[in-house]
Amino acid sequence: MSKTKTMPTLDLGARPRRVSRRTLLSSVPALGGLLLTGCSRDTFVPPMVRGGLIGIADVLTMSTNRLLLSGQPLAREYQPSDIAPDFPTWGQTNPRDEKYQRMLRAGFAD
Repeated sequence: MSKTKTMPTLDLGARPRRVSRRTLLSSVPALGGLLLTGCSRDTFVPPMVRGGLIGIADVLTMSTNRLLLSGQPLAREYQPSDIAPDFPTWGQTNPRDEKYQRMLRAGFAD
């Protein structure tokens, strides 16, 4: 006796199935990932893109940080009065390179 499998039919009048807590909790991260795919690439791609699993982890870490810290400054901000007017310079302050001197005369305008 052979049993034949029939394809299930779509019953539009059937009662909706209850979603279990486990199904809901496992689908939330997938939905979050799906929503992130619609975001701007410039916002969520880290500066150095690596391939494979490490690259995916980099993108997820950067996206999560930017999402969670979007309302906060990334670095400590100082008032203009906190900035020293005579900040010491180290090394060359006026290189003698011809290319630099040309850019200096042009006011560093392209």
